[in-house]
Amino acid sequence: MEPVPNAEPFGDAGIGARIERILCPVDFSQCSVRAYDFAQSIARHYRATLLVQHIVELWQHPCAFYSPSSKLLDFRQNLIAEGQKDLQQFVKTSGGIEPEYIVQEGLAAMPFYPWLKSGRSA
Repeated sequence: MEPVPNAEPFGDAGIGARIERILCPVDFSQCSVRAYDFAQSIARHYRATLLVQHIVELWQHPCAFYSPSSKLLDFRQNLIAEGQKDLQQFVKTSGGIEPEYIVQEGLAAMPFYPWLKSGRSA
């Protein structure tokens, strides 16, 4: 997939915009596979850093809230570890440039802007 093969820099007075970082949140659905492929092609074209992010949403597992607190911590850590393993496999099987990746607990709609603005890797 090469959605931007003929892309030209844009901006005022010949000063082109520069894309340095691209964030691609994934949930392992077919839509996120397509989004990841698109993000890969843009990152490759602009030689940008690609960060792939997966959010583990603990609230989607209501049984976790009825467990003793010691079990909840184990359950949470297991979900994050499984998310990391799944994300590594997702990136490996998708190919392309080697992205940075991060798995976090929270809501899928959590803000992404701070990472993009900071310029720091995750």
